[in-house]
Amino acid sequence: MGRISHRSRVFRAGIDDMDIKWIVEHDVFDEDLEPLIAEIKRQGMEVEQIKYIPFESGSYNNFPDDACVIFHGSLNLGRQLQRQKPWIPGSFCTLDNFKCSKYYAHYGKYLINQRYVMLPLAELKRRKEELFHRFDPQFEHLPGDPQVFVRPNTGFKTFTGQVLSESNFNKDYEWFEEFAAPDSLVVVSRVQRIVREWRFIIADRKIIAASRYKPDVEHVVYRNALSGETMDNEARLVAERIAKEEWQPDPIYVVDIAKNGFDTYGLMEINSFSCSGFYACPVEPIVREASKLALKEWQESRE
Repeated sequence: MGRISHRSRVFRAGIDDMDIKWIVEHDVFDEDLEPLIAEIKRQGMEVEQIKYIPFESGSYNNFPDDACVIFHGSLNLGRQLQRQKPWIPGSFCTLDNFKCSKYYAHYGKYLINQRYVMLPLAELKRRKEELFHRFDPQFEHLPGDPQVFVRPNTGFKTFTGQVLSESNFNKDYEWFEEFAAPDSLVVVSRVQRIVREWRFIIADRKIIAASRYKPDVEHVVYRNALSGETMDNEARLVAERIAKEEWQPDPIYVVDIAKNGFDTYGLMEINSFSCSGFYACPVEPIVREASKLALKEWQESRE
Protein backbone atom coordinates (compact mmCIF):
# COMPACT_ATOMS: atom_id res chain seq x y z
CA MET A 1 0.00 0.00 0.00
CA GLY A 2 1.51 3.31 -1.06
CA ARG A 3 1.82 6.32 1.17
CA ILE A 4 -1.11 8.74 1.04
CA SER A 5 -0.25 12.41 1.17
CA HIS A 6 -1.73 14.31 4.11
CA ARG A 7 -2.37 17.21 1.76
CA SER A 8 -4.93 15.27 -0.26
CA ARG A 9 -6.66 13.35 2.50
CA VAL A 10 -9.35 15.16 4.48
CA PHE A 11 -11.57 13.09 6.75
CA ARG A 12 -15.27 13.44 7.34
CA ALA A 13 -14.75 14.41 10.98
CA GLY A 14 -12.98 17.56 9.88
CA ILE A 15 -9.47 16.45 10.85
CA ASP A 16 -6.57 15.52 8.59
CA ASP A 17 -3.12 14.03 9.11
CA MET A 18 -1.71 17.36 10.23
CA ASP A 19 -4.13 17.38 13.19
CA ILE A 20 -2.82 14.08 14.57
CA LYS A 21 -0.37 14.81 17.37
CA TRP A 22 2.41 12.69 18.81
CA ILE A 23 4.00 12.91 22.26
CA VAL A 24 7.36 11.14 22.58
CA GLU A 25 9.14 10.70 25.90
CA HIS A 26 12.84 11.48 26.31
CA ASP A 27 15.39 8.98 27.61
CA VAL A 28 13.36 5.81 27.16
CA PHE A 29 13.89 4.34 23.69
CA ASP A 30 16.88 6.44 22.69
CA GLU A 31 17.63 4.42 19.55
CA ASP A 32 14.09 5.11 18.31
CA LEU A 33 13.83 8.76 19.27
CA GLU A 34 15.42 10.66 16.39
CA PRO A 35 14.18 8.39 13.56
CA LEU A 36 10.66 8.39 15.03
CA ILE A 37 10.50 12.17 15.42
CA ALA A 38 11.90 12.73 11.94
CA GLU A 39 9.36 10.36 10.39
CA ILE A 40 6.42 11.93 12.23
CA LYS A 41 7.44 15.33 10.90
CA ARG A 42 8.06 13.93 7.42
CA GLN A 43 4.50 12.63 7.35
CA GLY A 44 3.27 16.11 8.21
CA MET A 45 2.29 15.68 11.85
CA GLU A 46 3.17 17.62 14.97
CA VAL A 47 5.32 16.02 17.65
CA GLU A 48 6.27 17.14 21.16
CA GLN A 49 9.03 15.69 23.32
CA ILE A 50 8.47 15.45 27.06
CA LYS A 51 10.51 14.26 30.02
CA TYR A 52 8.98 12.18 32.78
CA ILE A 53 10.03 13.03 36.33
CA PRO A 54 9.20 10.18 38.75
CA PHE A 55 7.01 11.03 41.73
CA GLU A 56 5.93 14.35 40.20
CA SER A 57 2.48 14.74 38.69
CA GLY A 58 3.33 17.11 35.83
CA SER A 59 0.77 19.08 33.83
CA TYR A 60 1.46 17.78 30.29
CA ASN A 61 -0.72 20.39 28.63
CA ASN A 62 1.09 20.08 25.32
CA PHE A 63 -2.14 19.64 23.35
CA PRO A 64 -5.85 20.40 23.91
CA ASP A 65 -7.81 17.78 25.82
CA ASP A 66 -9.95 16.98 22.76
CA ALA A 67 -6.95 16.40 20.47
CA CYS A 68 -6.08 13.20 18.63
CA VAL A 69 -2.81 12.31 20.38
CA ILE A 70 -0.53 9.26 20.25
CA PHE A 71 1.94 8.67 23.09
CA HIS A 72 5.19 6.71 22.89
CA GLY A 73 7.37 6.23 25.95
CA SER A 74 7.53 4.51 29.32
CA LEU A 75 4.84 2.52 31.07
CA ASN A 76 5.01 4.88 34.03
CA LEU A 77 4.28 8.00 32.01
CA GLY A 78 1.84 6.19 29.75
CA ARG A 79 -0.21 5.11 32.74
CA GLN A 80 -0.07 8.62 34.23
CA LEU A 81 -1.29 10.20 30.99
CA GLN A 82 -4.15 7.69 30.82
CA ARG A 83 -5.28 8.90 34.25
CA GLN A 84 -4.80 12.62 33.65
CA LYS A 85 -5.53 13.32 29.99
CA PRO A 86 -8.65 12.53 27.93
CA TRP A 87 -6.67 12.39 24.68
CA ILE A 88 -7.81 9.81 22.17
CA PRO A 89 -6.25 7.35 21.79
CA GLY A 90 -3.51 8.69 24.07
CA SER A 91 -1.66 5.46 24.81
CA PHE A 92 -2.22 2.31 22.78
CA CYS A 93 -1.76 0.39 26.01
CA THR A 94 -4.74 -1.50 27.41
CA LEU A 95 -2.56 -2.66 30.26
CA ASP A 96 -4.90 -5.34 31.59
CA ASN A 97 -4.71 -7.16 28.25
CA PHE A 98 -0.95 -7.56 28.57
CA LYS A 99 -1.15 -9.66 31.71
CA CYS A 100 0.04 -13.20 31.04
CA SER A 101 -3.15 -14.47 32.69
CA LYS A 102 -5.13 -12.54 30.08
CA TYR A 103 -3.37 -13.19 26.79
CA TYR A 104 -2.26 -16.74 27.59
CA ALA A 105 -5.98 -17.60 27.57
CA HIS A 106 -6.08 -16.63 23.89
CA TYR A 107 -2.54 -17.28 22.65
CA GLY A 108 -1.45 -20.16 24.88
CA LYS A 109 -1.07 -22.57 21.96
CA TYR A 110 1.61 -20.31 20.45
CA LEU A 111 3.80 -19.97 23.56
CA ILE A 112 7.46 -20.95 23.32
CA ASN A 113 7.12 -22.12 26.93
CA GLN A 114 4.09 -24.40 26.78
CA ARG A 115 4.71 -25.76 30.27
CA TYR A 116 4.37 -23.18 33.01
CA VAL A 117 2.86 -22.56 36.42
CA MET A 118 1.17 -19.34 37.51
CA LEU A 119 1.10 -18.73 41.25
CA PRO A 120 1.39 -15.97 43.90
CA LEU A 121 4.93 -14.78 44.55
CA ALA A 122 4.80 -16.03 48.15
CA GLU A 123 4.04 -19.54 46.88
CA LEU A 124 7.19 -19.48 44.77
CA LYS A 125 9.23 -19.63 47.96
CA ARG A 126 7.09 -22.27 49.66
CA ARG A 127 7.03 -24.54 46.62
CA LYS A 128 10.55 -23.95 45.31
CA GLU A 129 11.69 -27.59 45.47
CA GLU A 130 8.59 -28.76 43.65
CA LEU A 131 9.09 -26.13 40.93
CA PHE A 132 12.78 -26.88 40.44
CA HIS A 133 11.90 -30.56 40.19
CA ARG A 134 9.17 -29.90 37.65
CA PHE A 135 11.03 -27.53 35.35
CA ASP A 136 14.69 -28.54 35.60
CA PRO A 137 15.31 -32.12 34.43
CA GLN A 138 18.70 -32.25 36.17
CA PHE A 139 17.22 -31.61 39.61
CA GLU A 140 18.07 -34.54 41.93
CA HIS A 141 19.59 -36.45 39.00
CA LEU A 142 22.64 -34.56 37.75
CA PRO A 143 25.20 -32.31 39.45
CA GLY A 144 24.74 -28.61 38.88
CA ASP A 145 22.64 -25.66 39.89
CA PRO A 146 18.94 -26.18 39.05
CA GLN A 147 17.21 -23.24 37.38
CA VAL A 148 13.76 -21.96 36.48
CA PHE A 149 12.60 -18.85 34.65
CA VAL A 150 10.39 -16.39 36.55
CA ARG A 151 8.50 -13.39 35.21
CA PRO A 152 5.68 -11.22 36.58
CA ASN A 153 2.15 -11.76 35.38
CA THR A 154 1.42 -8.06 35.11
CA GLY A 155 1.89 -6.14 31.89
CA PHE A 156 3.37 -3.34 33.97
CA LYS A 157 6.59 -5.37 34.34
CA THR A 158 7.04 -4.92 38.09
CA PHE A 159 10.37 -6.72 37.72
CA THR A 160 12.39 -8.05 34.81
CA GLY A 161 11.86 -11.70 33.98
CA GLN A 162 14.98 -13.68 34.82
CA VAL A 163 16.57 -17.05 35.47
CA LEU A 164 16.30 -18.09 39.13
CA SER A 165 18.87 -20.61 40.35
CA GLU A 166 18.68 -22.72 43.47
CA SER A 167 21.99 -21.42 44.79
CA ASN A 168 20.89 -17.77 44.54
CA PHE A 169 17.25 -18.34 45.37
CA ASN A 170 17.06 -16.37 48.62
CA LYS A 171 18.92 -13.36 47.23
CA ASP A 172 16.86 -13.23 44.04
CA TYR A 173 13.61 -13.80 45.88
CA GLU A 174 14.35 -10.82 48.14
CA TRP A 175 14.86 -8.75 44.99
CA PHE A 176 11.45 -9.85 43.67
CA GLU A 177 9.90 -8.82 46.99
CA GLU A 178 11.24 -5.28 46.52
CA PHE A 179 8.98 -4.82 43.48
CA ALA A 180 6.04 -7.19 43.87
CA ALA A 181 3.55 -7.94 46.64
CA PRO A 182 3.31 -11.48 48.11
CA ASP A 183 -0.03 -12.04 46.35
CA SER A 184 1.23 -10.82 42.96
CA LEU A 185 1.04 -13.53 40.33
CA VAL A 186 4.25 -14.76 38.74
CA VAL A 187 4.84 -17.20 35.89
CA VAL A 188 7.38 -20.00 36.39
CA SER A 189 8.64 -22.09 33.49
CA ARG A 190 11.60 -24.08 32.23
CA VAL A 191 14.75 -22.22 31.19
CA GLN A 192 15.21 -22.35 27.43
CA ARG A 193 18.15 -21.49 25.21
CA ILE A 194 16.82 -18.83 22.88
CA VAL A 195 18.89 -18.51 19.71
CA ARG A 196 16.82 -16.02 17.72
CA GLU A 197 14.16 -13.44 18.47
CA TRP A 198 12.02 -11.27 16.23
CA ARG A 199 9.88 -8.26 17.04
CA PHE A 200 6.72 -7.78 14.98
CA ILE A 201 4.44 -4.75 14.99
CA ILE A 202 0.81 -5.78 14.45
CA ALA A 203 -1.70 -3.15 13.31
CA ASP A 204 -5.32 -3.88 12.45
CA ARG A 205 -4.57 -7.64 12.32
CA LYS A 206 -1.64 -7.26 9.90
CA ILE A 207 2.14 -7.32 10.32
CA ILE A 208 3.38 -3.86 9.36
CA ALA A 209 7.04 -4.03 10.46
CA ALA A 210 9.53 -6.49 11.89
CA SER A 211 13.07 -6.71 13.20
CA ARG A 212 15.33 -9.60 14.12
CA TYR A 213 17.49 -9.34 17.20
CA LYS A 214 19.52 -11.48 19.58
CA PRO A 215 21.44 -13.85 17.28
CA ASP A 216 22.83 -16.53 19.61
CA VAL A 217 24.16 -14.82 22.74
CA GLU A 218 25.19 -11.50 21.23
CA HIS A 219 22.56 -8.75 21.16
CA VAL A 220 22.65 -7.32 17.65
CA VAL A 221 19.86 -5.52 15.85
CA TYR A 222 19.19 -5.89 12.14
CA ARG A 223 17.09 -3.63 9.96
CA ASN A 224 14.23 -5.60 8.54
CA ALA A 225 11.40 -4.85 6.17
CA LEU A 226 9.72 -8.28 6.33
CA SER A 227 11.97 -9.76 3.67
CA GLY A 228 15.59 -10.70 3.14
CA GLU A 229 18.06 -12.72 5.14
CA THR A 230 17.03 -11.37 8.53
CA MET A 231 13.46 -12.67 8.26
CA ASP A 232 12.45 -16.23 9.02
CA ASN A 233 9.26 -17.55 7.46
CA GLU A 234 8.48 -19.75 10.46
CA ALA A 235 8.71 -16.81 12.85
CA ARG A 236 6.57 -14.70 10.57
CA LEU A 237 3.98 -17.47 10.30
CA VAL A 238 3.52 -17.60 14.09
CA ALA A 239 3.11 -13.81 14.22
CA GLU A 240 0.59 -13.88 11.36
CA ARG A 241 -1.49 -16.52 13.13
CA ILE A 242 -1.59 -14.42 16.28
CA ALA A 243 -2.58 -11.37 14.23
CA LYS A 244 -5.52 -13.29 12.77
CA GLU A 245 -6.90 -14.48 16.12
CA GLU A 246 -10.33 -13.13 17.06
CA TRP A 247 -9.08 -11.63 20.34
CA GLN A 248 -6.63 -8.76 19.98
CA PRO A 249 -5.15 -6.81 22.94
CA ASP A 250 -5.17 -3.45 21.15
CA PRO A 251 -5.63 -2.13 17.59
CA ILE A 252 -1.82 -1.98 17.36
CA TYR A 253 0.66 -3.90 19.53
CA VAL A 254 4.00 -5.71 19.63
CA VAL A 255 4.66 -9.46 19.32
CA ASP A 256 8.00 -11.10 20.18
CA ILE A 257 8.62 -14.49 18.57
CA ALA A 258 11.53 -16.73 19.56
CA LYS A 259 13.34 -19.77 18.21
CA ASN A 260 14.86 -22.10 20.80
CA GLY A 261 17.75 -24.53 20.64
CA PHE A 262 15.41 -27.31 19.47
CA ASP A 263 14.34 -25.25 16.40
CA THR A 264 10.93 -24.65 17.91
CA TYR A 265 9.26 -21.31 17.24
CA GLY A 266 6.84 -19.67 19.62
CA LEU A 267 5.53 -16.58 21.33
CA MET A 268 7.80 -15.03 23.95
CA GLU A 269 5.39 -12.26 24.92
CA ILE A 270 3.21 -9.46 23.65
CA ASN A 271 3.63 -5.82 24.65
CA SER A 272 1.84 -2.54 24.16
CA PHE A 273 2.65 -0.39 21.15
CA SER A 274 2.95 2.87 23.07
CA CYS A 275 5.41 1.53 25.65
CA SER A 276 7.69 -0.69 23.55
CA GLY A 277 10.83 -0.07 21.54
CA PHE A 278 10.86 -0.68 17.80
CA TYR A 279 14.41 -2.07 17.63
CA ALA A 280 15.32 -1.88 13.94
CA CYS A 281 11.79 -1.93 12.55
CA PRO A 282 11.30 0.61 9.76
CA VAL A 283 9.44 3.57 11.25
CA GLU A 284 7.61 4.77 8.12
CA PRO A 285 4.85 2.11 8.19
CA ILE A 286 4.69 2.27 12.00
CA VAL A 287 3.97 6.01 12.04
CA ARG A 288 1.57 5.74 9.11
CA GLU A 289 -0.51 2.85 10.46
CA ALA A 290 -0.52 4.00 14.10
CA SER A 291 -1.72 7.44 12.97
CA LYS A 292 -4.43 5.89 10.82
CA LEU A 293 -5.73 3.82 13.74
CA ALA A 294 -5.54 6.78 16.11
CA LEU A 295 -7.57 8.90 13.76
CA LYS A 296 -10.16 6.16 13.35
CA GLU A 297 -10.55 5.84 17.12
CA TRP A 298 -10.77 9.64 17.51
CA GLN A 299 -13.47 9.89 14.83
CA GLU A 300 -15.51 7.04 16.29
CA SER A 301 -15.47 8.72 19.70
CA ARG A 302 -17.21 11.72 18.16
CA GLU A 303 -19.97 9.92 16.29
